[in-house]
Amino acid sequence: MNRILLYLLFFTFLIGANFSSAQQANGQLPVVFQIGEHEPQYEQLLSDNTEMLLSVCDYDMKKAFLSWNELLIEMENYSKDIAFDLRGTKFWVNIFFSPEGKINHIAYYLKPKSRNINKAELSAFLKSFAKRYQISVSHDKLFYHAGQASFPLLSQVKPLQN
Repeated sequence: MNRILLYLLFFTFLIGANFSSAQQANGQLPVVFQIGEHEPQYEQLLSDNTEMLLSVCDYDMKKAFLSWNELLIEMENYSKDIAFDLRGTKFWVNIFFSPEGKINHIAYYLKPKSRNINKAELSAFLKSFAKRYQISVSHDKLFYHAGQASFPLLSQVKPLQN
């Protein structure tokens, strides 16, 4: 019985590795990757996503900040919901959105002062978050935001009432 489970696990790993290699060989960019990997595709992604979150928010700094802060709060809450420990994790991040506000790609790079975290697990967490999150703004084009994240969040800013 153990041998059968071992074979199933091994073949599952091989199929996943082959799919990932095929995806990269086809020039497809993974949903989540570290900055410095997949440079040609990353450069293309940057040129395809020319609109920034700030411009999508009509250059309203407060609206852009609140949108970004909302994303970080949701990311931290999601990590707590699934018991994934983000505490002490610090990274630079570029998030690329569809016109509807869904996350297409996340590129990140751990900061030197970040706690030591398994990058494969962090990438899996970010990929899972990307599938379920939609930012509260939309646009007629692809857009992105380049920022940083440090957990735990020090403040949980709530939207201001007009």
